Amino acid sequence: MRLSPLDVPEILKIYQSVFDSFAAGPYMAEKLAQGRGRAFGIKHEDELIAVAQSDYESDQFALIVGVATLKEYQGKSIGRACFQFLCSELVKEGKTLHLQYDSPIAGELYKSTGFINYERVFHVSRGEC
Repeated sequence: MRLSPLDVPEILKIYQSVFDSFAAGPYMAEKLAQGRGRAFGIKHEDELIAVAQSDYESDQFALIVGVATLKEYQGKSIGRACFQFLCSELVKEGKTLHLQYDSPIAGELYKSTGFINYERVFHVSRGEC
């Protein structure tokens, strides 16, 4: 199902259980409200259990972000289904898709769905260089 800015608290609940860092709630809500990105989710018994989002969308491009599943539902292909649905919607519109990931598990998902490792992005925290 397509998610709206009203779903951001539920999205944040998933992200807090899965990620070390992620975009702030107000940023996500604004992005969804203004159409710079979109979010799709899967619910079980009225609880959001998986989400996949896009960001920085243009007519030709979209960045896939925030693909996550609550830990107790991981390993059941629920997140994969959510991710693939988002990608199929974007590809139908002729967009080129890009993503970044840190987790080797996420990397395997992305490779298995046709993404290729184009280049690697490295991160240096302030004061560590």
